[in-house]
Amino acid sequence: MKLSKAQKNAVLILLSYMSRHDVFSLARTITKNQASPISAKDAQEAIILHEIDLQTFLSRKKVTREILFKYLHDNRVDIPGNSDKSQLVSKIMQILTHHTREVNPSRKTIENETPEIQAGDVQTLAEKFTSWFYSMLNDYVIGQQSDKLCVEHFWNDCSLHLVMESATENVIQDVLSNSESVVNMLRDLQIQHKLYFNPNISSSGIRGKVDAHGLVMVMACGTLHQVNICVGIFQQIFGLVRDPFMQNNWRIKSTSIILRSQKTSQLPTLENECFNNLLLPS
Repeated sequence: MKLSKAQKNAVLILLSYMSRHDVFSLARTITKNQASPISAKDAQEAIILHEIDLQTFLSRKKVTREILFKYLHDNRVDIPGNSDKSQLVSKIMQILTHHTREVNPSRKTIENETPEIQAGDVQTLAEKFTSWFYSMLNDYVIGQQSDKLCVEHFWNDCSLHLVMESATENVIQDVLSNSESVVNMLRDLQIQHKLYFNPNISSSGIRGKVDAHGLVMVMACGTLHQVNICVGIFQQIFGLVRDPFMQNNWRIKSTSIILRSQKTSQLPTLENECFNNLLLPS
């Protein structure tokens, strides 16, 4: 299997960590001395064009353990410092293969192949993202064995702010710059409380905004359910940023969520006064 776009980007980064001599040597090895690159760019192109697959490249002698570790470190991937080369190869394969499988984008990733977001498109993106996210999150409750949220859906330095309000107490929890802890907190929340998130998917329940730098803010609200009972309402804000090394897919950079235990007879909207204590961007 030839390299995907995301894998090619990763290979180029790994090659940038190598000496010029090693890059030329690797190009000659991969092409079996059939190519004679005259520049570093030629050598890189030969490697990408003729390499068998990603795992073969990562396993080559010139691609040292130190190079692989630096790649993971620079991408803020949590990996033990005493990991051997085979473990580092497996970790990189896990990350890059996850984002290059042929999957249904409505379930696995949120994609947008256009380089810029037009003003009229951000609301569509927000609605698509909202449906995708809560479908994945609810899989912890409905017992699906796959299609759950995982660290690859979040930036490695993602942060989470969680507020849970009830008549007797308020609980606030924060996770700073740790995607694995964010996923674990969301998973534990679902497993412990068995909450099913039912977002208001109308325009009054979802709002999307984009700033000059391409950061997309998505705001959503809805009702919270346990088996046969509505137990409260929720509102959540997400910050989304594209990842150029993961096929330009959207990943979650930050999120804040408020869960409120209360009776409700209708789907909440973002304009409801009950959400005044969760600050929304104007």
